[in-house]
Amino acid sequence: MTEDISPAVVDSYEIIGEHCASRALDSVYNDYYERPAIYSLLGNVEGQKVLDAGCGPGSYAEWLVVQGATVMAIDASPKMVQIAKRRVGRAVEVRQADLSQPLDFIKAETFEVVLSTLVLDYVRDWESVFREFNRLLVEGGRFVFSVHHPFFLDLKVEANIEETYFSVQQLEEDWLVFGLKIPAYRRPLGAMASALWETGFVIEQIVEPKPTEECREVYPEHFERLSKHPVFLCMSTRKQNEL
Repeated sequence: MTEDISPAVVDSYEIIGEHCASRALDSVYNDYYERPAIYSLLGNVEGQKVLDAGCGPGSYAEWLVVQGATVMAIDASPKMVQIAKRRVGRAVEVRQADLSQPLDFIKAETFEVVLSTLVLDYVRDWESVFREFNRLLVEGGRFVFSVHHPFFLDLKVEANIEETYFSVQQLEEDWLVFGLKIPAYRRPLGAMASALWETGFVIEQIVEPKPTEECREVYPEHFERLSKHPVFLCMSTRKQNEL
């Protein structure tokens, strides 16, 4: 298929696992910014089968179960799988799996929804991953995901946008709070759309999130910054054809 998710990425999540799990329930970027946007794109998932692809500490898997969905969750990090299992118990099947490799243990047309949040930045070959998601979805199934906004990454690494915007580039993302640098990929919106189209998906909605009003009260400084420049990009897409 394609290269595994970078060992450096997996190792980093092993290091920050417990910290990430504790912060996941109280983070300006999660609770007041990215998650509300993803919730709005997912809509009503009651009675649907959902794959949480790159589940991390299991926050979304837990929420999906509360909403009435049947959930399978996968992650490349053994530590994150352990944390997610603790969180969701027997309500969710959680397995270790690398998204950039075939998910052969899952039958075709199993899910109505594939959800992948803030994971795809660490995968270079989107088309291989998306073809596998296409296989796992029923006809008309939805693929909902979030990634870092290319504009934000260009600002963060102080890139020359005129020279770099239109190419897919590897960069080192600083996770300052943990003292780590993580290899990631930034790609232009056109490359994202092309990968989706080539693998049988059409874009239904794009959201550049803005912080919630609650954020203004709890994190006023973050609210001002997040209101001016996008950090994440969220999309809802739909499977249109067999490959």
